[in-house]
Amino acid sequence: MKITSHTVKNTLAGCAALLASSLFTSSALAQETPAEIPTSLHGTYTLTFAYEAAGSPITNGTVAEFVFAPGNYVCVAGAYFGDPVLRNGNQHEAIWTVESLEIEIALSSLVNGFNEVNIGGIGGSPFYGQFQGSKTSNSTDCPGLVPEPDLTAINALFELAQEKFADFFGQDSNVINQEIEGYIYRFYPTTGIYLAVKDGSVHILGGAFADLTTLGTLASITEQLEAIVIDIPTGNSTLVISGSVTTSGIAVTIPNITIENLPMPSGSDIDDVREAVLEQYGDAGITGNITVTLLSSSSTSTVFNISFNGTLSSGGFSFAQAYNITYTYTAN
Repeated sequence: MKITSHTVKNTLAGCAALLASSLFTSSALAQETPAEIPTSLHGTYTLTFAYEAAGSPITNGTVAEFVFAPGNYVCVAGAYFGDPVLRNGNQHEAIWTVESLEIEIALSSLVNGFNEVNIGGIGGSPFYGQFQGSKTSNSTDCPGLVPEPDLTAINALFELAQEKFADFFGQDSNVINQEIEGYIYRFYPTTGIYLAVKDGSVHILGGAFADLTTLGTLASITEQLEAIVIDIPTGNSTLVISGSVTTSGIAVTIPNITIENLPMPSGSDIDDVREAVLEQYGDAGITGNITVTLLSSSSTSTVFNISFNGTLSSGGFSFAQAYNITYTYTAN
């Protein structure tokens, strides 16, 4: 997830905000390659400006705090910048360009350890001076900087969801991670559901979720999924759950759910079916009674219609819902 410089605050207009560049080259044809900041340089530095040159926007003695953070970011005066480069084969300096201030910030040395942070004009000229000092802590906290997404944790969430709720997330074998506006997501065409992670929170959209809904933090949802134990039922029938849910007058078809190897119920097992419905839809905010009606019963198939009311809470509002569900048991 790329973090761009549009979040730069106006506070950078102050002299303490203008920081650093490196041993610049004046060549207009400078060769640049991406720079990688060693983890040994990550942390917070309290530095003082020195060697003020003519035209420098920063005066000698100016004290500023720099944070070099994972993802190759430099943070200063409440703003952050990414995508540093190496120039002309110089492996010692990482250079960040701040076009809005017409300066470059350069960290030295990537090879030998921290020396200084240099300030100069874009392209390396003129040289304005440098910040000197030392690391004061290993903290990489930077106001406004969103950490790089942990793809390992995000993929683990997707895999757990597909394992534990295969009827919603596991029917499409070719799903891949996609990204838009900071959301890392997977789309499941069979059910029309999007499962997404952004800024450490898990979101869902599609299917019964007409609006984008936040489920919780990545850590908490992963923990809940890990705690789910899947009981493999034994029996001689297959249950298909189908139907619709109506919210504020808008009916949405519920994706079919198939459960294998269940005992075949008889037409008189209405109470057992009602308990199964309560277990299946217990988080739907069920209000009132669950009505179970036998539609047909034979040695090969038993069909029940179930209706009940529920409540959907989203964004501080509650919406009444009406469920119309069909349970179809078919003998194997």
